[in-house]
Amino acid sequence: MAKRKVAVKKKPAVAAKPIPTMAPRTDDDLLDELSGDMLSGVVEGNEVAPTVEKVAGDFQEKEKDPLEVDVKGLVADRKAANTKKAQDVLGYEVEVSGDYIAHAKEGRGKIKKPYSIKLKLPSMDAAASVIKNKLLARALRAKHGDFLDFRTHKIGEVTPLTNDTPLPTNIKFMTRKQLESYVTIMKVPIKASDYSALSDLRDIIVDFTVNPLGFAKREVKKAKDLAETAELEKMNPGLDG
Repeated sequence: MAKRKVAVKKKPAVAAKPIPTMAPRTDDDLLDELSGDMLSGVVEGNEVAPTVEKVAGDFQEKEKDPLEVDVKGLVADRKAANTKKAQDVLGYEVEVSGDYIAHAKEGRGKIKKPYSIKLKLPSMDAAASVIKNKLLARALRAKHGDFLDFRTHKIGEVTPLTNDTPLPTNIKFMTRKQLESYVTIMKVPIKASDYSALSDLRDIIVDFTVNPLGFAKREVKKAKDLAETAELEKMNPGLDG
């Protein structure tokens, strides 16, 4: 007698549960979380976001600026502005200079013009970004009626507004006396007196601090290039109009 085949019911496949994953965190997320704007700290699945303290610590460590220095013996160059209300103000006066684009007098075309302006900041944290993105265009538009856009900008003298305002600790914003002291203490292989422009002195020290390897060779080449450029400009006056 032939055996009957018994059909075996297959159990339906169970879909694997997705593994909870963390959504990529951005700097904006961190800022939102620190200001209390994120709802619960829970992302996809049941994964809980790292604590505010941990994320903030990681963020600060990652974003540490190599140009923020703490050098013992650095000259205390106090140069507070003389204002009657200086004691009530904490912040800095920052000189900014460069070129801006303006309408030509004839009404057609554009021309390049130099500018110099002083701005006030509550702190020097992200100063270059604040100046570029929030202040400079508005200040130049108010000062120059023919202003269209700024072309270049360099930070010059940074003056604490009060004696209680700490001196800049970032090489990009230090005063000349601070930089000269830094060159001596850190044995930067340059003569500070060779750089008449404060911005040039800052740039060269920044280069040494960030890229010390091969610095001396780069400086020899740079000096040669500058000498050649100076000779060409002397032989061909009016190159830039």
